[in-house]
Order: sequence, then C-alpha cells, then structure tokens
Amino acid sequence: MRTDDSLLSLLRRDPEAGMAGLIDAYSGLLWTVCRRVLDNEEDVKECVNEAFAAFYLRHDRFDPEKGSLKGYLAVIARRCAIRRYHENRRAEIGAAAYAEEEDEDPFARAERRDELERALAALDPLDEQILRMKYYRGMTAREIAETLGLSYETVKKRHQRSLKKLLKSISVGMAVAAILALLAACAYLVLRHFGFVPGYGVNTNPDAPIYALVEKLTAAAGGYELSLEDAWWREESFLADLTLRGSEERLSQLFLDASLSGLDGVRTVSVSRGAAEHGEIPYRLIFEGGLPEGTGDVLSLTLTVNGTPLPLTLTAAEESAISEAGFYSMTEKDGGLLAVPRLEDGELIVSIHPLNEGEFRTYPFLNGGVWAGYGGEELPVAVTAPDGSVLEGEAELANPFSGDSYLDWYFGPAEPGEYVLHVPYVYQYVASDSEKITIELALTEEESRADVSLALPGGTLRLGRLFPIDSPAAYAEGLSLSFGEAGYRWWALEADWESENPERTAAAAPLQAVSDGEASEDGVFWSSAVTGLWTAGSDSEPPVTLVSGYVIGARGGLAGVTLSAAPETVCYRWDHPFDIPMKVQAESDELP
Repeated sequence: MRTDDSLLSLLRRDPEAGMAGLIDAYSGLLWTVCRRVLDNEEDVKECVNEAFAAFYLRHDRFDPEKGSLKGYLAVIARRCAIRRYHENRRAEIGAAAYAEEEDEDPFARAERRDELERALAALDPLDEQILRMKYYRGMTAREIAETLGLSYETVKKRHQRSLKKLLKSISVGMAVAAILALLAACAYLVLRHFGFVPGYGVNTNPDAPIYALVEKLTAAAGGYELSLEDAWWREESFLADLTLRGSEERLSQLFLDASLSGLDGVRTVSVSRGAAEHGEIPYRLIFEGGLPEGTGDVLSLTLTVNGTPLPLTLTAAEESAISEAGFYSMTEKDGGLLAVPRLEDGELIVSIHPLNEGEFRTYPFLNGGVWAGYGGEELPVAVTAPDGSVLEGEAELANPFSGDSYLDWYFGPAEPGEYVLHVPYVYQYVASDSEKITIELALTEEESRADVSLALPGGTLRLGRLFPIDSPAAYAEGLSLSFGEAGYRWWALEADWESENPERTAAAAPLQAVSDGEASEDGVFWSSAVTGLWTAGSDSEPPVTLVSGYVIGARGGLAGVTLSAAPETVCYRWDHPFDIPMKVQAESDELP
C-alpha cells in the first residue's frame, strides 16, 4: 500500500494516477464518513466524489505537519455531507424555515476557476454544454444524448474533441487535471460498492459483509446423517449446502423439511435436491432474510432439518478490493464484469462475476441459460491467447435456481501469459421487482387489433394484431402436445418491442394468462387459459430465435382473457461487448 507521502508525490507528477491511488486508498473511509450523515447512497456517492475533487483543487494547502491526510480528507467529506444534508432539509421544509450559512462550493473557491470558465466559454456552445453536463452535473453520455436529442456516438465524439481543445487552451493544466480526476473518481466510486470474497463472490452492499460458516457440522437424525458442508449469507440471502448420508432405502423415504431462524423476515426460497449417489443426496437450501439490528462480526442462526436443529456460527468474511481480486471492466452506470483466471491441471478456468450497478442485473450464465439464443446471433465467450489463437469457453453445468452469483468458464489447455477475455453480450433482468401489469383482451373469431402499449423497464411492449389460428404447433414450441384434445381454441397476438437503449432489447417478455379456474379430464388438470411465446427463426445460419408475439389458448367458450406482465420475468439481451485483459499466472503462483 502506498504511503501518504508517495501518494502526494505521485499526485504532483501524474495527477490522474495520483488521484486514482488516493481514491483507491481512502474512498472507503470517505464513504463511511458521509454515510453517517446521509441515508441516500446517491447523495453519499456524490459527496465522496465532491470531496476528492475539492481536495485536488486545493491539495497544495495540505500541511502534513498539522495532521494526517486521512483526517484532512475526512473533514472535507464530512463538510460536504453536512452541506448536502442541509440542502435536502431545505428542499423538504422550505428555504425560509431552514436558512443556514454554509461553506461555498469547492469549485467556487478554486484559484483557477476564472481560467477554466474562460476556456469553457471559448468552446463551441454545444461542446461547452456537453462538458458542463458531464462533469458539473455528473450526467452520463447516454443521459446527455437523450437530453440534447443527439445520438450517443455524437456525444462521445464531441466530448473527446472538446476535452482536447480545453487542455490546449489552459496554460497551467490544473483545472483540466481536476476534471479528469473527477472522472476517475466516478469510476473508482462505482467500484467502492463492491467487495470480493473468494468462493462466495462479489458483495455489492458496502454496509453489510458476507458471512460464512466457521466450520462444517454433522448430526445424526433418525437412521441417517446430516452434514452441513457450507453456508453463507450475502445480500439478504442465506444459502446452505447440505448432504444426507445413509442407506439408499432410508434416503429414498425422506422428504426434506427445512426452516431457518435468526434472520429478520426470513422466508424459504427453494430446496433443491441433487442426484443421489453412493448413499448420499446433496441439497441446496436458499432462504431470504435481513440481518438483525446490531449484528456485528458474528451471525448466529439455527437451521432445522426434519426436526433436527443445527446451530450455526457465521463470521464476517474478509473482503478484498475488486482491483486486487482479478481483472474487470466497468461501464458508466450499468455495471460490468470481473474475471478471476487460474490454471488447473494445465487448463484455463475463468470465474466470471457480474458487477451489478443500476437498473439491470446481469444473469450469472452471461449469454447462456434459459433464454440462450434469443434476441440475436449466438456468439461465444472466448479468450485470445498470447499467440493470437482464440479459445472458446464453456460454462460449468449449473442449476439456474441454485442462487450462485457467478460461474466458472473452461477454455481448455493454456499456458501462463497475457490473455484477453471477450464477452460479446450478456442477458439481464431488472434489478428490483415492480407491480404486475394486467390487460383485458377480447377474443373474437375475426382478426382484430389489441393496440395496447405496456411500459416496462428499458422500453415499451406494443401489442398489435390478434387473429385466430388452428393450432399453436406452427407458432410456439411446448404448447402442441395434447392441447388440441383438451378443447382449447387458439389465437396469435403480434408484438413489437421498442427499446430505450439500442444496445439492450427484450429477448423474451413472457405474458401470463390469468386463469379463472381449472378442469380435470382423465386425471389431468387444464387451466381455462394459457399463453406461450410465439417464436420465429431468422434467415441467419444458424437461425436466431426472435419473439414475434404470443399464442393464447382458451377453453370453455371464453370470450376474453386477462393477461399479466411481470417486469422481473423479462429477459434482456445487452449487446455491450466486454474485452478484459488478464494476466494468467502459473499454477504455483498467486493471483495479483
């Protein structure tokens, strides 16, 4: 770790590198300081950002003989947080009732502010506006493009061009370095949200650690043995890997009943059973629940399995910074990916972790999983080796309902060296649950139009032509067997997706028919209404699976059907490529 003297020396020689080192060393401290004053994480992020920028603009005033750099930064951050707190209070109760004298903005106190303002004013008015929106208001290129009615590429090009002009027009260069320092701060503060624990993945919650089981537990229970192999809590979820051991006859008679106590609002998510082998059955148990108030470094829970209590002790796991864990690539506001490579028995394995930030969360399967092949051309996850050869990866076989936050990817025989990981696109889901959207649709024997627009995260689903069809077999897979014999009548409903972001499209947006009852025929239960995706292959080779709309089946002479859309079930394809340079060490060496 760099000393304060070395950081200050680097800051004088190379402002960008110095600010990067400073932020890496003290962003955690400043985050904690601001978090004590502010509740909103966006406010905290902006105040930490502002504190680093303010320090840069007056870092020559810092006197190490009068105090530590740590304390100096903490004071600046606390002042920023208090000012933001007062601003928020005035907004809540009115300026007249809450007037208070404050420190002026750090930029207003910068000695070279006039020079910066003159340089900005000399730019093309549109270029000046883009720079001010970018660095003074913290807007992303995408947000600027939407606000100004420009294309994303136009904003990026004008931003780069105008920043170069600004650099040439300022004699000292101090103000430009400060702007670049702000940009570095934005990137590093996004990373501040993430901690990494080997074996358990990325932690996106800076206020709560990952808790891991101290030691394995075994217990005898009615002719078989319970063995808790591992357990951990992360981001409101508790996961446990449990193995039952005993005679095959005894195990075949068991039904696993599990409960958990010790968390707030605990609920069971899933109990997944693996394949039985040699008198053993593995289970993955998942519960949701928050940490009790006052939880420190130790989390005590009780897992009860078929009436047998297992007292658990979990401790806060030591987390490392993302930059120390592996190699990463981040976007401005949509998160990114962390790659942790290793060689095992001469083969390259890369653990790929989503770094989720913003409105959408990347699926741990990246470009695979349930909707693999939907929404565009299938492209492999690959690495480029030092000799220029390309190795395609294959993900480990995993259960999509396992709760795992990352997957290992296998690339075959490889040597130590410099590689580049290429992830061409990923599938995503919306980060937070939303209210279901329902519509009423009349079913007629003549062609009609739904003309309904459903506003969903990331875009709009438009429902159009509705017409009767003889059978769903030519439109949708999985709805052809036996449905004709069950007395369903069928319709096809055309749909179109309009994206807010050209890089992100809805690969699959399921609509669910709300059934008003079920009927039993020969022991088989049939819902009054069913739906399925209407898919059509493209002309590409191999064909791309595209969603054209929906098929709707109705029984019992239904004249209409209720359809519901749950935003959390929509799968998005994010066509944003990630190219991540990686250094792969020899098997005996440690990762950087």
